[in-house]
Amino acid sequence: MKKSGIYQIVNKVNGKSYIGSSINLTWRKTKHFTELRNQKHHSIILQKAFNKYNEENFEFKILANALPEHLIKLEQWYIDNLKPEYNVCKIAGSCLGVKRRKESIDKKRQTEQANLLPRDLEVIEALKTGKEQKQIAVDFNLSPSYITQIKNKYNIVTEIKRTGDNNGFSKLTEVQVKEIKYLLKDKVKQQAIADKYNVKLRTIKAIQSGQNWNHITIE
Repeated sequence: MKKSGIYQIVNKVNGKSYIGSSINLTWRKTKHFTELRNQKHHSIILQKAFNKYNEENFEFKILANALPEHLIKLEQWYIDNLKPEYNVCKIAGSCLGVKRRKESIDKKRQTEQANLLPRDLEVIEALKTGKEQKQIAVDFNLSPSYITQIKNKYNIVTEIKRTGDNNGFSKLTEVQVKEIKYLLKDKVKQQAIADKYNVKLRTIKAIQSGQNWNHITIE
């Protein structure tokens, strides 16, 4: 599948899609799904759909193979005719407007953070460590809703590291995690796995993306 061409990422549940082109389709497929699993995809619409419907409901299809010099023109033809719902950019080969908007948002957020009270900066740092919001509220004598407001306003991503079954955050054993990884490999639905092991769906997603328990490997 390394040939250049036009591809489509299709939501098998509702038929909505994303269309793109690449000189290396194998690499592009890997890049898309890696970004989606890590919440870093440039298409916010596709990212939200991926989070809602889960990876097993998305399929990567090759629409046509073409020489590199013909890709942009052919991609535009498919965009115009198939009208993919998940494409933020409607002009083939150009997401400059999207990138500029993201850079503007990031710059605004950095400016806002620079003007924060020292206490709020400490709250942000505490959130980043993965400490529970209720405990942070107690530590800083603030309301839980204020902590949530800070987290959402500045898009704080918590990073709880689980390296084994002897740490204070863990609800799963290493044996169970290995079982979960085999179930994920067999395309069992994430929600079904979460129900089976009595954990939240985000726990299963974190295992699949490698955010947590990445030291556990399977054949």
